[in-house]
Amino acid sequence: MIVRDLLIKLGFQSDLRGVDKADRQINQLKASSVALGQVMADLAMKGIGAATQEMRESAEASINFGRGIANLSSIMGGTEDDTRKMAQAAKDLGKEFGVLPADISAAMYDVIGSLGFTNDTIAQTREAVKLGKAGAATTAEAFNVLSKTTLAYGDTSASAMKKVSDLASATIRLGVLTMPELSASLSSVTPLASSLGISLEELFGVQAALSGPSGTASEVYTQMSSAMTGLLKKTTAMEGAFETAFGAEGITTTKQAIGKYGLQGTLEKLIGTTDGTEEQLTELFGRIEAVRFALAVTGGQSDRYKEKVAELGKVTGEVDNAVRLQTTGMGAAGFALDKARAAAEAQRIELGEKLAPAYVQLNVLGGEIARLFGSEIVPLFSEANAGMADSTQVAGGLEAAFKALSLVVSAVAVVIDELVSGLAAVGTVGAGMAAAVAEGRLEPL
Repeated sequence: MIVRDLLIKLGFQSDLRGVDKADRQINQLKASSVALGQVMADLAMKGIGAATQEMRESAEASINFGRGIANLSSIMGGTEDDTRKMAQAAKDLGKEFGVLPADISAAMYDVIGSLGFTNDTIAQTREAVKLGKAGAATTAEAFNVLSKTTLAYGDTSASAMKKVSDLASATIRLGVLTMPELSASLSSVTPLASSLGISLEELFGVQAALSGPSGTASEVYTQMSSAMTGLLKKTTAMEGAFETAFGAEGITTTKQAIGKYGLQGTLEKLIGTTDGTEEQLTELFGRIEAVRFALAVTGGQSDRYKEKVAELGKVTGEVDNAVRLQTTGMGAAGFALDKARAAAEAQRIELGEKLAPAYVQLNVLGGEIARLFGSEIVPLFSEANAGMADSTQVAGGLEAAFKALSLVVSAVAVVIDELVSGLAAVGTVGAGMAAAVAEGRLEPL
């Protein structure tokens, strides 16, 4: 029972199916030392596999996380200490909000790529993670809302992001849309809205008031974009209406008009110069999407629009409240599970930082095992089979083979001993086998 006994000594007791068959085959092939050499090669590789399996999950988590942080470091331009702070923040934020650290490091890459590396980077990332959790969205989707808005409006500080985060979260509560939908549609309006001086409250109030009654989030912002374009690229009718509505006040640009009256007030004054029919409004704005928006804002949805914009002007702590609602009550169990997974992943990464060097070394040693058996040990068994007629010669060949094996297995044991104490016995068994053969206590086949 050579193979069975050796497997048990090495700790492989969970599944020994097929071992008896292997033992029978070895006994039947006593004349073929090559067969024993192959069995030992397979056994050695199984030992390596068992050892690496113990550390693979943690080591690979750490290595993959390290790749993400290295990628982050490549665009940071900071110090090694800065990089380590980013790595630690990714793990800490993951534990706090139940988001995998690798996802947060990817968000950090977006933050730095979009806004540059600053003292606000961690706080900016935190706002994105928090908004994502508040809106049941990914961190990337939440950051898109924050970055597209703050970049367009010229203030990307963490405090500006907090304001946008509160407004976005309140918009989801008041409107008929999701955070991913808001994220996907926002970039179509922010550049023009900012250039025209439309307030953040009105920018988000459009969705809070009109999403649902006037269409999807994408449709609402498409209509808004068309209306803003109509205000800038004035038709002949719009030029006349603009002069009639604002000429006496000395207002000559759309931005000046919006600065004084807001978007809704500007549209009301312009529409007030017409008879209100769709024909005249189409002549005024040039496109039907713009007409739909103007009619919604100044007509049937006018009061709702004013109400939502006013409410958005008073929001504070909205995103924190949304996070609380998402993570307590019926959402408590899911949040607890998310936090547990994120914490476990952070722990694997931290453990993997210690295991990774040995894990890499074990993989190198695995290659050495294959090389050793392919180029040195198997040929020894072949020579023993072909030319060693008596048991003394066979014993000498086996002794050389086991000594070569024990060198590699002992090297494996040194690595394992640092990490998985129970597997250190592998090296001892390997060395003991070689000594037993040399001393004649273990008879070779």
